[in-house]
Amino acid sequence: VGSEFMGNGPYTELKQFHLEQVKQGRQTIQQNLENLQQLFTVLSTTMGRLPQGSELGTDSSSSLSTKKGNRE
Repeated sequence: VGSEFMGNGPYTELKQFHLEQVKQGRQTIQQNLENLQQLFTVLSTTMGRLPQGSELGTDSSSSLSTKKGNRE
């Protein structure tokens, strides 16, 4: 298959398209990693500022269900 992308092979035009797709994919992955790092930094900072024993530091699903039960 590789030789069909070289020279005047039938898939020569697809080679550039493929390379561009690979480049865009790498850029997307890089941006996603940077966003995850920023999100982790914000989360760490926020969690560090919460008072000890705060409900937000516990299992959110159980505290949310408890809060909903209290409102009804």
